[in-house]
Amino acid sequence: LEEEEDGEEENGASGSEVEEHNETEETEGNDTEATEEQADEQPPPSKRARVSASSVTTVKSASSYSCTHLISAVRKHRNSWPFQEPVDAEEVPDYYEIVVDPVDLSMISSWLKDGRYDGNEGPKKLAEDLAKMFYNAELYNSVDSDIWRAGSQLENHVRTLFKKFSPREFTDLPFGKKDDSSN
Repeated sequence: LEEEEDGEEENGASGSEVEEHNETEETEGNDTEATEEQADEQPPPSKRARVSASSVTTVKSASSYSCTHLISAVRKHRNSWPFQEPVDAEEVPDYYEIVVDPVDLSMISSWLKDGRYDGNEGPKKLAEDLAKMFYNAELYNSVDSDIWRAGSQLENHVRTLFKKFSPREFTDLPFGKKDDSSN
């Protein structure tokens, strides 16, 4: 026993440190009652990692909150009617030949639920998807159509909403600049 203690002291570990280490091993060994689910999980993150995860959750929550309220306001707008659901291919047979990457508010709402707009880049991705939706409406519809006018007015409303909900992130929105004199 004395040889063991001498060897431990030479390695820089005192007897009490070795006992603490052994107690830790014994404590860890008593987790045999854990469920199979828990056995497959990773060990808990370090304190530093927990702080980072907390920060990410806050960013995710704030971003998701802003995007959720923004989309809710867009869907309630009186000019959102052409954008609520996908274009019906039976009613508009050539639409999907012209618009190759369609986007509508039901798709955006689904993506929101799936977490597409979480994190720091969430509002930017949302703005890009909305911009694509408006671009598609302008691409397919003539300037004098009700859908084009509704899209133009809804786009202006969305610009206002982004300034309200995400003012720091959006000094320059990805929406096409419209010449209001052409209306």
